[in-house]
Amino acid sequence: MKTAPNALPSNATGFDNQTTMLRYVGLDYATNRSWSITTANAAGDAGPSCTACHRLAVPSRMAFGMINGTAAHFANIATAATQLSKNAHGPNSPIWMRPGAVFYNPQAEATAGKYRDCAKTFFSSNFVTVGAGCTITPLGEPWVPPPPKPPGAAAFLAATLLPLQTPK
Repeated sequence: MKTAPNALPSNATGFDNQTTMLRYVGLDYATNRSWSITTANAAGDAGPSCTACHRLAVPSRMAFGMINGTAAHFANIATAATQLSKNAHGPNSPIWMRPGAVFYNPQAEATAGKYRDCAKTFFSSNFVTVGAGCTITPLGEPWVPPPPKPPGAAAFLAATLLPLQTPK
C-alpha cells in the first residue's frame, strides 16, 4: 500500500494523522467527540509503539453494542492470535499488526490490551477518569461554521449613513 495507485496517505505526502484534529460535520454528528490515547508498551514488548504509525482513539459512542474505536476495539483484533475471515498467520497471510510482522506476538497483543483498557476506563467514566498510565487528548469534535464577518467599512457606511442623507 506504499506505491501508486494504491498508496495510502502519509506524512511524506502531506497527510498528518498524528496531530490533525477531526471535525464531525452535520447535525447528525453534533454530539460526537473522540479522544486519542497513548500508553506505554506492555512489559516485555520491545516493538514500536502502536501510535508510532497512527492514532488509537475512543469515540463518544458505541457501535454494535460495544465501545467503538481503534483503541477499544480494533487494536486487539489487529494483534490477535487468530483473526476472523483470514487464513492462519504465516508468510502468505501475515498478521495484521505490526507492520512487517508475520506471526502472532503475545506482547504486541498485551500492548493492544493496554490501549483497550485505557479506552474502556475513559468511556465507562463518561469521559472523566483517565486510567493509570494512560494519556487522553481531544481528537475530534463537531465542526461549527464561523460566524459571518461583519460588513466592511464601505458596506457599513452605505447601509447606515447614506440613507440618512437626503438629496437637495
